[in-house]
Amino acid sequence: MSGWKRTLLGELISIRGGFSYQGKYIGSGKSFLLGMGCVSYSDKFLLSGARAYAGDCPRSYLVNPGDIVLATRQQSDNLPILGLPALIPKDLGGKNVIAGANLYVVKNDSEVDNKFLYWLLKTPNYRNHISACSKGTTVRMITKDAVESFEFDCPAKVERENISNTLWSIENKIDLLHLQNKTIESLAETLFRQWFVEEAKQDWEIIKIADVAEINSRTITKKYPFNEIEYLDTGSITNGTIEEFKPCALNNAPSRAQRIIVDNDIVYSLVRPIQRHYGLLNGLKPNAIASTGFCVISCRDFSPHFLYLLLTRTENVEYFDMIAEGSTSTYPSLKPSDIANFEFQKPPNEKLIEFTKLVSVSWEKINSNRAQIQTLTQLRDDLLPKLMSGEVRVEI
Repeated sequence: MSGWKRTLLGELISIRGGFSYQGKYIGSGKSFLLGMGCVSYSDKFLLSGARAYAGDCPRSYLVNPGDIVLATRQQSDNLPILGLPALIPKDLGGKNVIAGANLYVVKNDSEVDNKFLYWLLKTPNYRNHISACSKGTTVRMITKDAVESFEFDCPAKVERENISNTLWSIENKIDLLHLQNKTIESLAETLFRQWFVEEAKQDWEIIKIADVAEINSRTITKKYPFNEIEYLDTGSITNGTIEEFKPCALNNAPSRAQRIIVDNDIVYSLVRPIQRHYGLLNGLKPNAIASTGFCVISCRDFSPHFLYLLLTRTENVEYFDMIAEGSTSTYPSLKPSDIANFEFQKPPNEKLIEFTKLVSVSWEKINSNRAQIQTLTQLRDDLLPKLMSGEVRVEI
């Protein structure tokens, strides 16, 4: 193609390993420590998955807004493709940001800017290349050489900018809808806090989650009627926002694809609760299936909106994370019984009904926005490989 040049990625960038931190300094401090749990398929970066770090770190390991980091290996079901890119956002709260040892940092000294490289590293061609180059079975690793050996056709500067701007214009619309949803949910949280925390009465009955909801009540059996499923893993939902359901054949599905989910279920990741992989589900297909890495909470004649806002209050997320950190499993994790036995004050029924009527309207708007987000996301994902290959050209 005219103006496009066959280019080796290693000619534009170099890859540096992250910082080998000391575990004893995790949990407090003025630095963000980034790990693989912060890298996500469609989000630019998940700072909610970062941990506080109080140890010293050489300045050469600090990363800045606009830098790109890559995961170095597959992490359970959360990262289906190795080497996913993340672009560090602007709002870092004045904190230093450290890329951990399980991340690669992209050092770019070329005229090709990081925003274009970010989209390049999300193309199917790059993902297929990295998947083919990865090593290992249980945990698949990638090397710096694998990243740097990727070849692609690089357009001239003006077209690069137009490609990047086209994709970012869609991305900005998606971000705006996410922001609107965050604002709507914040208003619901404020109402919850006022009615059920600040105005709570001491004589309200204390009950457990298990008293009003079923836990993991529906599991795939031999009688399951679908051969194809829409699979939700723990890394594909954060703060109530679903990135994607992965379609797959039932006989080829991940071993964790076991939990049948329906509208108004709450899914709550049992691993590292502080990463906030949870959500209140709506608009599901009949063959929707969730990972056993979730606790699936199904209300029995009780407000799912109330339970969702209860379980996702910051102090309760931190409480569950404290329990998870004290576990003896490989990763900090909860047991479903930890959620089932969680106690809270049950408000009067008339107050719950009134609250549900009010916030149901908010969730209708949230779900409408999510439908728009899915449409725009599909448009972006369809355009990405076509723009990057030159199949679709942007007018200059």
